Amino acid sequence: MFFFTAKERRFFIIAAALITAGGLMRILGWQLESPVLVADQGPVNINRVSGEELQHLPGIGPVLAKRIIDYRQANGNFTCAQDLDKVKGLGPKVVARLKDKVTTDGEN
Repeated sequence: MFFFTAKERRFFIIAAALITAGGLMRILGWQLESPVLVADQGPVNINRVSGEELQHLPGIGPVLAKRIIDYRQANGNFTCAQDLDKVKGLGPKVVARLKDKVTTDGEN
């Protein structure tokens, strides 16, 4: 016979409850909402989104997102997507990748 500590028993009880809840949700047809990324909703207006939202764009991590925000605050709004090449660290390849995924107030 196996003996489990109180901590191990709690773990198994919680695991069993989560598995049961997942099965019940499947039986009832319930689904958890998956988060909708800003980038999945069409072009992102780089003059309006936050740094966190910018990070959903391909090739943009926290450092580049902060540089985009800092550049925007220091120099005003971007007039077109190509203006991103003025941000340190955003080379032609990244800008080309973002071209269809971003927009500005001046673009359609």
